[in-house]
Amino acid sequence: VDNSDVLELLEGKGGLLLMLDDAVMIANRGTDLQYVTKLIQTHDKHAKFFKPKFTKDQPLDFGVKHYAGNVMYTTEGFLEKNISQSPPEVLQLMSGSELSMLREIAQEPKEVKGVVKKPTVGAAFRKSLAQLLDKLNNAEANFVRCIKPNAAKKPGVFEAHSVMDQLRLSGVLETV
Repeated sequence: VDNSDVLELLEGKGGLLLMLDDAVMIANRGTDLQYVTKLIQTHDKHAKFFKPKFTKDQPLDFGVKHYAGNVMYTTEGFLEKNISQSPPEVLQLMSGSELSMLREIAQEPKEVKGVVKKPTVGAAFRKSLAQLLDKLNNAEANFVRCIKPNAAKKPGVFEAHSVMDQLRLSGVLETV
């Protein structure tokens, strides 16, 4: 299954995660509602993006059409949760470590052109995703799909609807 369009929506230029980081960096602190409003304005026409039918009832919601189905996100607290703040005790402990990697992690963010960019959860996720994609692109992956014949996991019971859902959502039917 090709997820490049979903990945582009999430972490590409002007993607949802970059826009989340931008909203966090706004000097007077943006709001969750401003973030969702900007998402809808920017991505409303994207094939993998959708908004709730009744935005007045769900002003903080948006959706992404993933390969496994539609997922609705509620952004209440998104901006606050995206700020990566380690407890000071942990940073103090790490900065006194003998391991250089831990001391490096504990350092304060560096100032670039007069602006201190604090790390965000979204930035860490994008970095981790990029590393994963690099590994996958450089590997010869073989996958084994396990299909459960029934929800109760009982022997001798076969639920065709459940099996078809698993095959469809895992992308097997598209591949065959």
